[in-house]
Amino acid sequence: MKDFLRKKISVLFIFSILSILLCLTIIIFDFKSVNDPFGYGLIAMTVGIGLGLFGILVDFILSLIIKNKIALNITELIIVTLFLWSVWPE
Repeated sequence: MKDFLRKKISVLFIFSILSILLCLTIIIFDFKSVNDPFGYGLIAMTVGIGLGLFGILVDFILSLIIKNKIALNITELIIVTLFLWSVWPE
């Protein structure tokens, strides 16, 4: 298991897992703020979990395409940085 994690851990994988865990934590422990009359909070948490799952899929596809681990992590770091730059409020 330790060898598997050492080979498969990458920037996008960690970002995606953190996104999923953060959304699940907010749903479980702060459901009052998620449960608004229009349902936007629950939709946002569902989109966050979906983006995390999509990130894991992209990480898997990129790991099949790019064999060099350093190049893979740099590429994924650029992807995560561009994503955060595009969604960060000003």
